[in-house]
Amino acid sequence: MKYILTALLLILSYQVCHTQSTWEYYSSEKWIQNVEIIDDKAYVATPLGLTIVDIETGEQEMLNSTNSEVKGCFIWETIATDDAIWMALDEGGIAKYTIGEGNSGSWEQYCPFESYDYNCSRVNNIMEATDGSLWFITRVDNINVLMSLKDGEYTNHNSVIDVQANRFSGHGCKRYYYRSSSDPIHYIDTETLETTAIELPNSNMVVNSFSAFNDDLYISISDNSNH
Repeated sequence: MKYILTALLLILSYQVCHTQSTWEYYSSEKWIQNVEIIDDKAYVATPLGLTIVDIETGEQEMLNSTNSEVKGCFIWETIATDDAIWMALDEGGIAKYTIGEGNSGSWEQYCPFESYDYNCSRVNNIMEATDGSLWFITRVDNINVLMSLKDGEYTNHNSVIDVQANRFSGHGCKRYYYRSSSDPIHYIDTETLETTAIELPNSNMVVNSFSAFNDDLYISISDNSNH
């Protein structure tokens, strides 16, 4: 019996080793911010622009300010819809790439605060709310500004949040989290615009970092003794 079990294990090990999937590489970029999949194309966000990869053939095309209408190259984050990729740019506001037939597509760009004729303010922490509006953070005169974009119109939400926040996280569609360095974490409800402070399990806990995922909040915490 011992020899039979040993033989079976050897056969199983051989099958596992020889049936593993092989890796395929589609981009040579060392820094990838995000990847969105629409139909048979992968849209890869990088500091150099948007790389479009045909998943079947492996063919690639990079789009940035040197070969397309988009202003700005460094992409922080992306959101995919059925026919478009929304991008938060380092110096280009928000860009929308609408997917066309074949390899064609069209660009639209939204600059909440334009500082130069060719430059927009930085945008990050982009999130799509339930009403289709895009919520994001931009920075003007060294002040973080929480804004939303819908139908080409901007709304400034800094009058709603009750602290000068310097950390933000939004992922999902309903809650956008924020805090200053000394205040509790809050969130703003993107439907009602009401703000709520989040209490920690006990008053001795200190927030090190936090991140949102599907409207839930994940916090790294320690006590005052750094444990």
